[in-house]
Amino acid sequence: MDIDHQRIWSAIDRIVASDRFANSESLVRILKYIVTEELAGRGEGIKAYTIATSALGRPETFDPQLDPSVRVAMGRMRAQLSMYYAGKGQDEEILLTIPKGSYRPHFETNPAYQTPGESSDTILASHEELPPMQDTPESLLQASSQVRYVPLNWWVFGILVATLVAMVSGVVVHFLFHDHDQSGGSSLTASAITLRLEPSIGPAQDIYEIDQSIAVVDELRSKLSRNDAFVVIVQPEQSPLATESLDETSDDSGPEPSAQIPELANIDFRVNVTIRRIGGDDRMSVTLVNARTNAIVWSRSFAFQVALQGEASELLHRVARDLHSQIFGASKQALEGRDPKTLSPWQLFIKATWVPGPDRNSFEWEKERLELARMAISLKPDFGPAYSVLADKLAYHANIDSASNNAEALKEARQSAVLAMQLSPNDPNVLFNVSRSQWHMGLHASARNSLKRVLEIDPNHALAGALVNVVPYTCAPASNLILEGAVDYDASLDPNSPIRWFTISWLGLLHMNRGDLGRALEMEERAAKIFEAPYSFMRRAAILNALGRGKEAGRILENQKDNWPDIDPDHFAEVTMPRLCRDERGPHKDRIIGYYQDLAKYAGSRKVANHHEENGNTDTR
Repeated sequence: MDIDHQRIWSAIDRIVASDRFANSESLVRILKYIVTEELAGRGEGIKAYTIATSALGRPETFDPQLDPSVRVAMGRMRAQLSMYYAGKGQDEEILLTIPKGSYRPHFETNPAYQTPGESSDTILASHEELPPMQDTPESLLQASSQVRYVPLNWWVFGILVATLVAMVSGVVVHFLFHDHDQSGGSSLTASAITLRLEPSIGPAQDIYEIDQSIAVVDELRSKLSRNDAFVVIVQPEQSPLATESLDETSDDSGPEPSAQIPELANIDFRVNVTIRRIGGDDRMSVTLVNARTNAIVWSRSFAFQVALQGEASELLHRVARDLHSQIFGASKQALEGRDPKTLSPWQLFIKATWVPGPDRNSFEWEKERLELARMAISLKPDFGPAYSVLADKLAYHANIDSASNNAEALKEARQSAVLAMQLSPNDPNVLFNVSRSQWHMGLHASARNSLKRVLEIDPNHALAGALVNVVPYTCAPASNLILEGAVDYDASLDPNSPIRWFTISWLGLLHMNRGDLGRALEMEERAAKIFEAPYSFMRRAAILNALGRGKEAGRILENQKDNWPDIDPDHFAEVTMPRLCRDERGPHKDRIIGYYQDLAKYAGSRKVANHHEENGNTDTR
């Protein structure tokens, strides 16, 4: 390495003084340690153990196999460096990277660094540009599924700069359930949903029950911390482990691990776990509590046999999956009625994204989600989750509203998907929304690949788990195995799970595509008692019409007019379904689209009949 050490240290000083590192004492200590060791010629000795004991003050008994805190911190280090060089550090002369698979720093000169006298035109000309945009939204969105995390390209940076110029200065960050700390202190909730997991230990419990309760808490902590929207904290005396995501490539820019947070009181939810031995059986109780109101949000009790490790692991997976949905839903509920102007980007994302919660079946509500996402971007232009909402909503609106189906909106959906994946390539919430955008475009293979990646990062993502095996059958008959798997998944959910309307409606779709219209209608009517949306109520109307019950189908469409004034069966028949079925072949595709074409014909004939009746002519031949 032939770069002058003084220039390197000058660059390091600017990095640690930046917003990305100024409030992260542990990252600063780690960064200075690894740079010191590398420049002193001791880079080969930089390991997780030496970082923990020399930089973080951990005891000599530290075991990196049991404690992933260093790996988590280095993942955040890489993410923060990438974002620094994409923003304030774009003009740095020296670039610092930490290649994956190693904790040794690597230094190189910035090819875009502008030396005195060099024009910006020369720099831009030397920088590799992206290929020109194509006009076909489907092909553009297909490309988004192949994006991997790379330093932000110039066109991306241009978008960020343009948004920054439009930002309102002096943004005030408020918290999820409480007001802004006027003393200037920060809260975990300014970045994400904070959870505190704790065993409920009482004087009547024996050592076995206490140990098992603590073990379950640690396991649930590990499962829930995989999602970037959650900051999971535990009492320091319970576990020395860091509580951020275990994915070292995470780009979460949230708060430090709980062991370094001086105030653990600023939490949004508590998850209490109790294991009691009753007779010869163990019983586990899990309770989700709103930490601001002490109200119980959700509680379940399970028979729990620790000795059967496989069954215990599966049960904890189901518990984590149910908690995932309940926490999102409760967070969304807590934000209802809050002035969006007082919310942080994460809070705006929670309100805008498609997660279980207090949703409304109306197009006005849908359009408000778009505005919330744009507000989040105005506050934080590099906020990947907000771009993922744009990708999902714009593609969705194009399918359900003919006026929203235009080339400009579809192009923005594709660009938002690409940008979301570049900014947050390992955020399961982002990847899920991108998968939805791909699905709306009929790119089922790409959508399934994105869902698989979601589950690699967060196996407890309930919605991704529900969809990953069924999206290929959006316009094709599913096998018995796929159908049985979907039935089993729905049955494994908590009966009160907020996503059950969705899983039941998908069962209706699968039965419809297999030609079992009676069973399909049964599923759709069950789902409609919980919630309805355009895809589901239009499908129910199409099924009723195919069963010869056109008047009932017409009443469904008429009853939705207040919520969806421009809902149009013709649009579904001519645009939505052909787009959703774009990659399918064979007679089943024509049959499935035909259900909607027949519904459009019936709706058209009813319009003609109504017109004649209004004009006093009852002859509608």
